[in-house]
Amino acid sequence: MKKSLLALALLGAFGAASAQSSVTLYGIADVNVQRSDPKAGTASDPQATTGVASGYQAGSRLGVRGTESLGGGLNAIFTLELGYNIDDGSRGQQTTASTVTTPTGTLTIPAVDRL
Repeated sequence: MKKSLLALALLGAFGAASAQSSVTLYGIADVNVQRSDPKAGTASDPQATTGVASGYQAGSRLGVRGTESLGGGLNAIFTLELGYNIDDGSRGQQTTASTVTTPTGTLTIPAVDRL
C-alpha cells in the first residue's frame, strides 16, 4: 500500500512539472581574429593589421524562448532573438516568433526586424 501511494505521488509530481511553463536563455558568440596584409610576403609591413571581427560563421546572438500552457490543450510558444556584433557592440537583426499550438494544428506568427 505504501509503495503504491509513493508511486502515485511521484507520478503526480512529474505530471504537474510537465504542465508548468519554461523559459530558456541561449546564445552564441561568433568571434574571430583576422589579419589583413596587403603586401603579403613582407613580415615587417606597417600596413598589416590584426583585429577582432564578428560574424564569421553564423553571427552572434542572444535569445529567450519559452512555452506556456494555456489549458484545454492550447500552448503558447515564444522566441525573441537579438543579433549583435562583438567587435563594435552594434545590434543586428531582431527576430521574434509567436506560436499557438492546439490538438488540431499550429499557428506561427513570425516577425523579423532589422535595427
